[in-house]
Amino acid sequence: TPLYSSAASDVYKRQIFESLNPGGVYGILDHNAKTGQGIDNCHDIHRIEKEFVIAEVVSSGFIFDGESTILENPEDELIDMVFEKHIRDRTSRFILKFKKPE
Repeated sequence: TPLYSSAASDVYKRQIFESLNPGGVYGILDHNAKTGQGIDNCHDIHRIEKEFVIAEVVSSGFIFDGESTILENPEDELIDMVFEKHIRDRTSRFILKFKKPE
C-alpha cells in the first residue's frame, strides 16, 4: 500500500473545496516535520512538512491566507514520534488558514 495516494488526496481536497461557500475558510493544524521531508514522516512519526501542505492545498484552488506560530516549539527537534511521552503535547505544530476564492 502506498504511503500517499495522489488519487485519494485529490478526491479529499476536491470534496473540501466543494463543501465550502465562496470566501469560506479552511484551517489546518498539524505537527511539523523537518524542511525537505514532505510526507516522508507521516506514518512513522506522524509529522508533515508545512510547505508540502501549503502546496497541496493551494493546488486544489484555495488561497493561502496566513498562519499562526503560536504552537511552534523551537525545542522540538522534529525527529520524535508525536505521541512519545517526552514530547507529547509539546510538539512544534503549524496552524494554516486558507480561503476559497470569492
